[in-house]
Amino acid sequence: MSIVNLKEILKDTEKKKYAVGCFNVVNYDSVKGILLAAEKMRSPVILGIAEVQLKDVCFESIMNILKFECKKVDVPVSIFNPFFFYSHYKYLLNNF
Repeated sequence: MSIVNLKEILKDTEKKKYAVGCFNVVNYDSVKGILLAAEKMRSPVILGIAEVQLKDVCFESIMNILKFECKKVDVPVSIFNPFFFYSHYKYLLNNF
């Protein structure tokens, strides 16, 4: 499955009354570990990128990792960060 809109995940959670975890990712290992756990549990997952973490990691790099790894799993994945800069949204619109 690929990256989906958060609304898609939340529709099902509201109907079936369950929660979905949101986990911050900082590098390849954290992305891979979270996605493997979500797939093992057969659970959708929300991946977050905290603005403060962008000081240590290139936004484009972490997004390319997410794009590549999310295609490999069979669970819905959403990316969440309410504090993206305009340039981040522009990148997402052009690359996802």
